[in-house]
Amino acid sequence: METFKNETWRCPDCKRKLNKSNVKDWKCPNCDDTIWIMADVNGNRYVLERIKAKEIQKDDVILLDGMHSGEEVKKVKRFGKKIRIYFRKNPALTETSETFFNTIIGNWEPKD
Repeated sequence: METFKNETWRCPDCKRKLNKSNVKDWKCPNCDDTIWIMADVNGNRYVLERIKAKEIQKDDVILLDGMHSGEEVKKVKRFGKKIRIYFRKNPALTETSETFFNTIIGNWEPKD
């Protein structure tokens, strides 16, 4: 899972701005909601959630390492502690169920 230099982290539920020291497993320390990550990826301003492979579902859009746009999940197969993720365009990946992925949930505009 790729991280980006310019990330801003917020909890969508309690609206808290967060930082590395108070985030564990990409959950809000106050309410345990999955945090939103605002990141500029080569001019694309994405709102991301970092979720474990075991949470990925069909039609999620994953930002694969080294890519600048998302890849849609075609299907997910679970076997033991491994997850195989099939994409519409890219080759399938097999990862542990605990591996984190960047999922694109939207876009953001900077405040003036």
